[in-house]
Amino acid sequence: MADIPIPHPNELNPGLNPIGPSRLRQMLGSPRSEPLPPHVSGGPCFAVTNRLLDSLIVRRNVGPFKVTGLQPAVDSLADVMAEIKRGDPALHNRLGTSGMLCVRRIANSPNTSNHSWGIAVDLKVDGRVDPPGNGRTFPELLEISSIFNRHGWYWGAEFPHEDAMHFEISLERMQQWHDDGRFKRDPVLQHGHFGNKVAELQNLLNGSGVTPSVLAVDKDFGDRTLVAVKAFQEARGLVVDGIVGRNTWAALRA
Repeated sequence: MADIPIPHPNELNPGLNPIGPSRLRQMLGSPRSEPLPPHVSGGPCFAVTNRLLDSLIVRRNVGPFKVTGLQPAVDSLADVMAEIKRGDPALHNRLGTSGMLCVRRIANSPNTSNHSWGIAVDLKVDGRVDPPGNGRTFPELLEISSIFNRHGWYWGAEFPHEDAMHFEISLERMQQWHDDGRFKRDPVLQHGHFGNKVAELQNLLNGSGVTPSVLAVDKDFGDRTLVAVKAFQEARGLVVDGIVGRNTWAALRA
């Protein structure tokens, strides 16, 4: 796979800016209360100990791979991958990932990586990682960068230390989600999500008295949980769409 020069920075990420760790801490708090040790490439990821952030973390199959990350970012990534698939199914199937959520510092830096909040993803093409810092990129990453931009993702090819495999939610989209209250209320859950918040949902459904059968509290929003959610929504006179949003959460806690 041949790589190509990265376009001039003026041509990248139109209207979008990166979000720094200090702004992320203001929005979501620090991923961990404990200081993070220095990080080198290939080093370990640490667990999220911030309860608010942890409640917003989900795992989902986004098309060509599964990721774990901040719920709005994971669902946005699924939308990106769906658009890529519609335009170029073959390329969609060639994409993979080196990961999304990883609580750590940036390699060889004192700063906390944006991966620590689950808002960034590193992509592979045909199982290969684009080497950072050489001013070049796989053409496939350039091709899909505009799709990511349309969905509010910032491409790391514009970083001072170029990182073309890296895409992260932009400052503008994070601010929009923050202003919309996405980080102050229960996340929107749907079929395919996995995580601690799904376990809370399953416990609430089991205690509601209207679900068809007792659910296993396995953190997996699978078919049985979907049936239970729809049964609960129907019983409470809600829109029966299987999506757990603000109204369904409120009814579950009433």
